[in-house]
Amino acid sequence: MKSFSDNFKKLLFVLACIIVLFVTNKWLSWEVGNKYLMADDVRLYVKMAEKAPSVEYIGMRFHIAQRFFVNSIVGNLANFTGIGIAAVFSFMTFLCSIILIWYMHKLLLLFDFSLHNYCLGMAFFIFNPYIFRYHALVPGLLHEIIFLIGVLVLIIGLIEGRMTKLITGCVLSVLARQTTVLMVPGLVLWILFGSGWKEKHLKPRLFYAVLSVLSIIFTYFITSHVASLSLSESENLNHMIGIIEWVQENGFNLSIISELILRTFMSHLLILSFIAAATINMRRYFVDVKLPFEFWALIIMMLVVVSQPILAGPFHTGYPKGNGTRLGMMGIIPTLTAFCFFIKSIKCWPERFDRKELIVFASGILLGSIHHMYTSFGPASSEGFLVMYFLACMLIGSGVFLVFSRLNREGKIL
Repeated sequence: MKSFSDNFKKLLFVLACIIVLFVTNKWLSWEVGNKYLMADDVRLYVKMAEKAPSVEYIGMRFHIAQRFFVNSIVGNLANFTGIGIAAVFSFMTFLCSIILIWYMHKLLLLFDFSLHNYCLGMAFFIFNPYIFRYHALVPGLLHEIIFLIGVLVLIIGLIEGRMTKLITGCVLSVLARQTTVLMVPGLVLWILFGSGWKEKHLKPRLFYAVLSVLSIIFTYFITSHVASLSLSESENLNHMIGIIEWVQENGFNLSIISELILRTFMSHLLILSFIAAATINMRRYFVDVKLPFEFWALIIMMLVVVSQPILAGPFHTGYPKGNGTRLGMMGIIPTLTAFCFFIKSIKCWPERFDRKELIVFASGILLGSIHHMYTSFGPASSEGFLVMYFLACMLIGSGVFLVFSRLNREGKIL
């Protein structure tokens, strides 16, 4: 009965978060939203949808044409229902956002968190300004939401040791975006050395690792074949080494490169602040914590995804505004899952927070969600948002310090 009550409270919390997000978000029409956030690629995705069921996109940029799967579905749905393409994109983005939240709910349940820790993880996810707030304004980037769903299914498959979910997540995420290819090293290491998989013999583990990688490579080559019909050359390699060419032409401009790095890590900073503050406190109180191998595999996944817009360089990623923050956000699922493993590894971490701790954590998460472009109120400039965001990171760190101080007073530090 208690389990049912807790699950009901968790779902009520999710609903409350969605309502707060809906009320506080900025809402713009399709055209205005695309112009407002300079989402030029949406125009190309609409063209792809208009060509459905054909997948011959003559003259389309190679990496854009590789994302035919989601846009073809939108186009075929529009043709079948007679509804406009923009409306189908908007509806599908809303529907897939709910599915994404549902899978995050399923992921958090796997860790058997208490109500307070579940709410902390879910709030980090829902109120991240670069996931739902951004895509509510630009629903034409539907493939990014589907990519996140695929990565979530992939990671749930890794945790549960279920190949069907793992392969499904691999295929779905690659069909949505090519980014999954970068996650192969972390995925393989997890299968070979993760605690849930080490119970199996080495040969089956090697087979599962090879099968997972082949599913990613095979799906990638399917998307590449479709993209080749556009008769455009692939720029994918340039998106991995573009920074070399940029440095050769412009010199090593530390301020520009530093800003690019900051932007790509931006969506991860609240969670990383939590982990950093907890690590400092564990050293302070001599708390012995052994992080599981899965944690490090997830950090590798996150780092390789975040590194892509950095390696692409300011020209391909875009400077000064650009897509660095949005592209870096593609690694948010591994970061959130690493956060979950991190909490479960701290034996003395409490199941409940006191009122002061709850207020500080909630203030930090909500403050970090107020964006100068995505919310209906907030700072007037990116500089103002940056100040607020770093204040939010400090609040999250302060919340962690409060928790450890209380545990020390109560003699619960192990």
